[in-house]
Amino acid sequence: MQNIAFSTQWIQHTNSTNVYAWELVKKEPSTNKLVIACHCQTAGKGQGGNSWESEAYKNLSFSVILKPHFLPADKQFLLSQAVSLAIIDFLTTHQITAKIKWPNDIYIGDKKLAGILIENSLRGATMQQSIVGIGMNINQINFMSNTPNPVSLRQITNKEYDLKTELNTLIACLETRYLQLMNDYTDKIQQAYTSNMYRYQIPANYQVKDEVKQGSIQGVNSYGQLLVQFADGLQIFNFKEIRYSTC
Repeated sequence: MQNIAFSTQWIQHTNSTNVYAWELVKKEPSTNKLVIACHCQTAGKGQGGNSWESEAYKNLSFSVILKPHFLPADKQFLLSQAVSLAIIDFLTTHQITAKIKWPNDIYIGDKKLAGILIENSLRGATMQQSIVGIGMNINQINFMSNTPNPVSLRQITNKEYDLKTELNTLIACLETRYLQLMNDYTDKIQQAYTSNMYRYQIPANYQVKDEVKQGSIQGVNSYGQLLVQFADGLQIFNFKEIRYSTC
């Protein structure tokens, strides 16, 4: 397997590291494998237009600029899978078991530790540019927004962490998973993603349109759509077509 190395740039303040990264790419189109990490992010972006709360100097808020030309456009969810697994790998270094709540939130138990937002640009049938945004709660104790069930590493372990050290460890995990992606270890990535899914093959309630139904997650297909087995058959869902129900 070939070697890659990500470089890191820390900045003090920005509204969104993803927005900052896109602006940088416009100025310097050749930028690749660069991590933009921010101490104070004021308007972090979440999946589906949601916001991401992050107390300044307490958490990890960063974006990674990538050029995954080797990925076909219809296989772009593989990048999301690889990034999600990198975070699972990172937490394993702290002896913490986490799960991936489809499509790409990271949960410890029933609480959200991290979120991922990947924005892609395509050229024909191939991936041209990807900005991978990651927010992870590290040292924050009090959460003020209405985000459901947030949790931080510090709340779990009662330890305080050095953000730059943790970022370096996480980047090393990202490099490993990205190398697997580059070298076409797709089966390994897909199998690991499935086995690490939140509520995988566990009967639970889901809200589909106006109905609450019991089903069990069976994985995802090659397009990243969620597969859920209900009593009346297997159903396929896009993002926001199904909700995890607590009732």
